[in-house]
Amino acid sequence: SLVPAASCEMDATRALLDSLMGTDRDAGKNAKKKSWRDDDVCKHYLVWECPHDFFLDQAGRPAATSPLGPCKRQHLDAMKDRFERDKEAPKLRRRYLSALLGELRRLVADVDARLQHDKNRLRTGTSCSKETADAVGGGAVAR
Repeated sequence: SLVPAASCEMDATRALLDSLMGTDRDAGKNAKKKSWRDDDVCKHYLVWECPHDFFLDQAGRPAATSPLGPCKRQHLDAMKDRFERDKEAPKLRRRYLSALLGELRRLVADVDARLQHDKNRLRTGTSCSKETADAVGGGAVAR
């Protein structure tokens, strides 16, 4: 039973090293190093935070109730460091932050639309749970 525990510890150590030094830390001199410019690196994470990380459980994994799910791109501190050292970082930071702002506005608009839809359903008397009716102010008939 010691092997699985050791394996878990090794996996955790490997994940930490990947995050800090990059997944290409063992690549030879002539091997192509991973770049923060690669398509599979999260640009939101490079400049601030990835919206997908707003919905993590205590173990740092995407929460089961996350409306976004896990990010399909990599979040590596090593890529963040490489980005910060790049001479084009200030110009690209503005572009990436602008894209992030647009994404956050879209997410807020989606939540606002769902909230308005639910409020309208409650106002028209569509039945709902007692908890929902209480939360909205008792404007609907509870089941």
